[in-house]
Amino acid sequence: MVTLEDIKKSEWVKTLIKRADLCLEAIGYTEHGFRHTALVSVNAKKVLKELGYDDRMVELAAIAGYLHDIGNSINRVHHPQNGALLAKDILLEMGMDFEE
Repeated sequence: MVTLEDIKKSEWVKTLIKRADLCLEAIGYTEHGFRHTALVSVNAKKVLKELGYDDRMVELAAIAGYLHDIGNSINRVHHPQNGALLAKDILLEMGMDFEE
């Protein structure tokens, strides 16, 4: 099972987060690096836990929160779609179940 800790260790993910942060900085956005991804991840996890979701769904929310802005490494326009495609490849390569 792929976990948030696995995601955090991924060199691919680290590179995409660094690049996304640099791209957004270049166009005047506030910090969107590791602090931002960690904050979104923690909040996503907290919300689902408070809503009573099972542990795996809570972990998936944390993963999604952590990866949510990686598409900014390509372009701010359509970053959600680009990020989803990047995340799909990363997660499948890491062995995540396709259903998740």
